[in-house]
This record gives sequence, C-alpha cells and structure tokens, in this order.
Amino acid sequence: MDEVTSIYSDQAKEALATAISKLNKNQIEIIQLRFYESMRFRQIGEVLSISENNAKVRCYRIIDKIRLLMPRS
Repeated sequence: MDEVTSIYSDQAKEALATAISKLNKNQIEIIQLRFYESMRFRQIGEVLSISENNAKVRCYRIIDKIRLLMPRS
C-alpha cells in the first residue's frame, strides 16, 4: 500500500482496499505474493503447489475481479 499511497488519491486507495477486502483468503494470498512480496509466477506456483501457468491465470483473474469491484471514476 505504501507504493499506492504516493501515487493515488485517498479515495482511490480506499476503493482499492475495499475491493481487496472482498476477496477470499486464497485470492488475497496470491495478490500478496505477487505484488507485496514481488514474487514471480513460478515462485508463487511453488509456494501454492500449483503450476506457473495456473498461478498466472489465477492472478490475472483476481485482477479482473478487483477491477469489477472498483467504482468507475
């Protein structure tokens, strides 16, 4: 969130936090590994015992879900 803090408005940060809070535990874990821990898809796959491709697909589906949960501005 620190990276987001310097770039986006308080309203956008709050909307992102709200959208992320609506994700399930597994989805949040993937987002944390990818964006907060800066892991590559291969590493995420190893941590979660899934394939690299599956990690990538899940991550992009979660990003799409977050986009749908975000209010349009």
